[in-house]
Amino acid sequence: MVYDSLTEAPRNVKECIDWLIALKGKDGEKNLKALGDAIHKFLADKPVGKMKVAALEKIKNISKKFLKKPCLKKLRHVKVILRKFSKSLHKNPDKRYKRPFHFQPIDNENIIQTKGLTAGTIAEDLGDVLSGCS
Repeated sequence: MVYDSLTEAPRNVKECIDWLIALKGKDGEKNLKALGDAIHKFLADKPVGKMKVAALEKIKNISKKFLKKPCLKKLRHVKVILRKFSKSLHKNPDKRYKRPFHFQPIDNENIIQTKGLTAGTIAEDLGDVLSGCS
């Protein structure tokens, strides 16, 4: 991956890691804070429920194509991700309990509100991913 192509979406895991490392740059703390801030702002003002964002749909299609490769699609966690791409949202809070002791989260909740995410926690999580990959 060319390091000056940070405006293009990565096409595989290696490119994604390279992209994040390149984005971290020389002042990693400042850049990760800015990225965490941008992600938080992006998620905070979005309406609850399913919405179509052209750029995310493009990345979703690239991800689906990658995960459907023969060497990956048989893995259990890949099957779970592919199922999440194709299933509908859980919109009815009364139907969350399908089995005893099995909690089915509602998909139309805003993650910022339900998880209490801040720009700082998003930046910290990104930093953890980067330090694990470096």
